[in-house]
Amino acid sequence: MVVLGFIPMTYFKWILFACFVCSSLVLTTQDQLCDPNDLLALKEFARNLAVTSWSNDSICCQWDLVVCDDHSEISVTSRVIMLKPPKKGLKLKVLDLSHNNLSGPVAGVLSGLKMIRSLNVSSNSFTGDLSELGEFPNLAVFNISNNSFTGSRIPNVFGNLTNLEILIASSNSFAGQLPSSLALCSKLHVLELRNNSLTGQTDLNFTGLPGLCTLELGSNRFAGPLPNFLSDCRILEVLGLGGNNLTGRIPESFTKLRSIFFLSLSSNSFVDLPRALSVLQQCKNLTTVLIPMNFIGEKIPEKMSGLRA
Repeated sequence: MVVLGFIPMTYFKWILFACFVCSSLVLTTQDQLCDPNDLLALKEFARNLAVTSWSNDSICCQWDLVVCDDHSEISVTSRVIMLKPPKKGLKLKVLDLSHNNLSGPVAGVLSGLKMIRSLNVSSNSFTGDLSELGEFPNLAVFNISNNSFTGSRIPNVFGNLTNLEILIASSNSFAGQLPSSLALCSKLHVLELRNNSLTGQTDLNFTGLPGLCTLELGSNRFAGPLPNFLSDCRILEVLGLGGNNLTGRIPESFTKLRSIFFLSLSSNSFVDLPRALSVLQQCKNLTTVLIPMNFIGEKIPEKMSGLRA
């Protein structure tokens, strides 16, 4: 009994070492490291958005808003699977998520961004409904081009977007007509909706868009005549209406477009070439005119005075 009662100090050291190892293993399980690729992506994201609540250590699964999978028992690292929007919403003013191969409903991106002024989600695979767009009154720049909104309609919610200056929604296969509330965006400078499947007439009340500089509606399915009110956009510089089903004559009111330098009306069904040339020659800054696949069977007038090389 005396011999068994004698325990060398070395034995206690081994016990303490074993306890330390076990506690380290438990700590490692609880504080699972991030996958290196996820960590780099989050740090880049934080740098662009000035997120200060995320530390620089490698345990990003403990960061605010970050959700990881639960594979600690089979892997040394965990993968980030979600970023939760904060309850009070982000105070972001500029967000660029373009060219990221992102997918899913675009409403997930808009959620919590009530203060956003510039949002670029172009060249992804977003889908869904844009009806919530009217809830962002501070929005000035919105680029949603080159996504997957096939068959969706552009909602008529622009009455609340009085600060909107740039709207780019090209190459999405949007259907339906132009939202009439676009005419309420008095600060609008750029409207690009080309390469969709929009129908109806181009009869917006352009009187409400005095600052419009670029209007791109080409490669859609618009029909009917050119709107006379388009001449109310006195500082219009670029007008693209090619690749539609537009008909009729070039209106006399186009002579008021003194700032225009680029005009594309190709692949429509316009008539009266002499009148068209007579009108356009009064647009003194016009340097590029594209009117092929129109005026079928007509002749070039013998006299084309006023056209300068």
